[in-house]
Amino acid sequence: MKILLKKSDLVLLKLKHGHRPKGINDENEIGVYLGEEIILYRNKKKFYKENILTLEKNIISVMTTSRKFPQLAEFLDQNKDYYRTFELGLGATCEKYDERILNYPNFVPEKNISNENFELLWDCIWEKIQPGDLIFTRTEDSWLSKCIANFDLGYWSHVGTIIDSEHLIEATTKGVIQSKISDYKKKNVRIGIYRMLNYNQETIERLLSFAKSTVGAKYNYKGVLKLFIKKSLNLKLRARELSPNDLCFSGNFYPIHLI
Repeated sequence: MKILLKKSDLVLLKLKHGHRPKGINDENEIGVYLGEEIILYRNKKKFYKENILTLEKNIISVMTTSRKFPQLAEFLDQNKDYYRTFELGLGATCEKYDERILNYPNFVPEKNISNENFELLWDCIWEKIQPGDLIFTRTEDSWLSKCIANFDLGYWSHVGTIIDSEHLIEATTKGVIQSKISDYKKKNVRIGIYRMLNYNQETIERLLSFAKSTVGAKYNYKGVLKLFIKKSLNLKLRARELSPNDLCFSGNFYPIHLI
C-alpha cells in the first residue's frame, strides 16, 4: 500500500535492511518528507536523504505535521549540517521550543560569503540591531573556536550582549569588557545577531543592567571548567551556566542578521 505524504510530514523509521548506510545502528529514526519522493532522516550527528520507495517498508508511523508546520521541511533541510538546529526544528513541532523559530530557515550563517556580500551585510547590521540583542561569533581559522563549537554541539563559540548601537559587553580571558561591535568586522569571523522571541522593555532593561554590572569582573575560569565537566557528564545546567549554543538553540531566540 502506497503511503501518501505531504511536504513537511514527519515519519518514524525502523531502519535495518541492506540499504542502510554503513555504521548506522538498528534504531528508530525520525525523518521529514522534503517532497519529490525524498525523505531526510538523521542518525546521531549525520543526515541522509533517500527515496521514499527505498524506505517505504521501514515507515512505522506518519505524523501529519505539514498542516500546522508547512515550513518544517525547509527549516530542517537548510539546517541539516548542524545537529542542534535539527533538534530545534523537531522540538518546535511538539511544543518543546517556540514554533515561531521555524519562520527563519537560515538559523546560522551560510558557509561561503563573497567579499561584496560581506560588505553589504555589514552595512545592514546597524539598522537592525537593538539593545538587548545577543551577538554570537565564530572564528573560522581558529582551531579553539571550532573545538568549542563542536564540543558544544553547535555552530557558535562566543556570545556577547549588545548594549547600544555601537557596543557590546562580553567575557574575554582579560575579563568582562565593553567592546565595539565593529571590532568583529573581519572576513574570518562569522556573526549572528539573535533576539528574544518573548521580550518586553522591562526584561531588556534587567538584561542590560546585569550585563553592565559585570564589566570589570575577572574571567570566570572556574565557571568554565565547571560547565565543561557538567556537559561532559550530561548534568543539568542552571540558567546562568548556559553556553553560547545552549542560548542560541534554546527556542527563545531567533536570528535577526547573519554574516
